Amino acid sequence: MSLLQDNLIKIFGWTYKYTCRIPEKLRNLIIIGCLFILSFCTYKLTVAPLYMIVDIHAAGMGFYGFFLMIIMAVIAVPGPLEKVKWNKWISIPYFFGAGYMTLMALEHYVGRAYGFYALSLLVVFPTIYLVWANRGDFDRYLTWFCWCNVVLGTGLLLASYMFAPIGETTLLFDRYCSLTWNPNRFAGLMVIYTSALLYLASKRTKLAPLFMLLCGFACHLIWISGCRAGLIIIFVQLVGWAGTILRFDLKKAVAKTLIFVSLSGTLVIAGFLGSINLLTHNTILVADKGCITVFENKFEKFGDQDSDDGYSDEDADPSSGKDRFEKGDKTIDQFTSGRLQIWSFYLKGMNLRGNDMQDFELVLPSGNTFHNAHNTVIEIGYRYGIPAGLAYVLFMIATTIALIKACLTVSKKRSSIGIALFTVAYFVFAMTDVMTLTFERGPVLAFYLVLGGLITGEVLNKDAEQE
Repeated sequence: MSLLQDNLIKIFGWTYKYTCRIPEKLRNLIIIGCLFILSFCTYKLTVAPLYMIVDIHAAGMGFYGFFLMIIMAVIAVPGPLEKVKWNKWISIPYFFGAGYMTLMALEHYVGRAYGFYALSLLVVFPTIYLVWANRGDFDRYLTWFCWCNVVLGTGLLLASYMFAPIGETTLLFDRYCSLTWNPNRFAGLMVIYTSALLYLASKRTKLAPLFMLLCGFACHLIWISGCRAGLIIIFVQLVGWAGTILRFDLKKAVAKTLIFVSLSGTLVIAGFLGSINLLTHNTILVADKGCITVFENKFEKFGDQDSDDGYSDEDADPSSGKDRFEKGDKTIDQFTSGRLQIWSFYLKGMNLRGNDMQDFELVLPSGNTFHNAHNTVIEIGYRYGIPAGLAYVLFMIATTIALIKACLTVSKKRSSIGIALFTVAYFVFAMTDVMTLTFERGPVLAFYLVLGGLITGEVLNKDAEQE
């Protein structure tokens, strides 16, 4: 960790001789532009395959995003950099895991773009953390990032109501997909959106009521997507957000804070109900057979694509949206859409060095084919080896504890709310899906971009000024 910082300080000391000539306002605009493009890539990758734009994939975006993040970091350097003291409980498992993953990626084929993923964890994201710790304006950086996602999310929200009513082209086994090809992927975009909205609302500006209303709209779309992880996320986010707001503001203004939280809850409900009316207006109702036909048609466009890009039917669950929430006579494996069988296979195949993923696929007795473990920790352990998987478990535990401590007791910075919101979105999805490649699935990029405020200890600083 210290060696990485030493080298980065030398490199950025040289680049700053040239970037310092760029006016600060222009540099900030470039940074915002980079954040917007990076966020847009996640949205584009999720929507594009449905419209046969299959040349846009996670591997290519991971490659270009890798360099775009480096450019953003170079432009953002405020001056000669100084060493930053990392939070040891988070950084030790993080850097050990990232280093081990990078070594294993050099030793055998870990999957398309998974080498770049490991290198991004080891070098690119820590570079961003180092630069913003030196800038000292992480709150502004987080606000910029959230605004980018609010703009993109609102665009998707409006497009859903205008061009994607519930019908043959938007349902997959009774689950709403909007303009995407998979309801889980759509929910992944929506939880990024709710995270950004709730953080901006926590700043209690004049636009806070609008943010909460939009959050209600997004909650309804997540509900009809039938994504169980998405529903858990929005429940935890809303309850945690309200509790943290009370912790920050209740002592300063009891009445105003209680009114704000109550009004926010009312607006979320209003948005939820308003979304029902908007989306079902002039809706085309379809039979179950029609839904299945749509499913087949959607995937025949890109079902043969490289599985590492995510363009396969591995996430499909041939049960209706309502049935997904009913246990009934189902076994636990059936209720979890076969995940216990998948996890069992992957766990049995783990070893110290990881597995070669060339032409890998898992065919269950049911005949369903899968190309990933539907669990991020298990996937990392299988591809890169047991040490990497264990390191990631420790990293997630340390991050969770640090965030709980920051939000409930220590932090005086509202940025801790933003980090917590994006982390909840990422960690919950990570337990039921593979959240690895930076742009392939919703919360991955968002989580790693905002992690810097925690891993550098900024939001855990007891001496920080109250916001």
